Amino acid sequence: MDRRVEKLNNLIQKVMAELILKEFCVTRDVIISLTYVETSEDFAESKIFISTIPNDSREKVVNALNKEAYLFQKMLNKKLKMRPVPRIKFFEDEKPEQAEAVEKILSKIGKEQQEG
Repeated sequence: MDRRVEKLNNLIQKVMAELILKEFCVTRDVIISLTYVETSEDFAESKIFISTIPNDSREKVVNALNKEAYLFQKMLNKKLKMRPVPRIKFFEDEKPEQAEAVEKILSKIGKEQQEG
């Protein structure tokens, strides 16, 4: 990955995490985590991946964030000193479930090896 893209991903992640914390509230029962950002090589768009605790709130949170994407885009435009600022879109981060599934499989294999 291009070093400039990586730096921009980190910057967008930091700024958006602050904005979401200050400007967005679903409920007090949901913890929102901005897990990572993927920006296209031409800086045209950035995909922002979201995880939540509890996991079953993630879809609702991502949908709500995407409804407010224009507002977040305007705030991001003011914070970043670059033009054009990538267009943002929020996505569910499904890696935690994938990691959990792999962990369960490995645990099961480990138990079977100990028994057999």
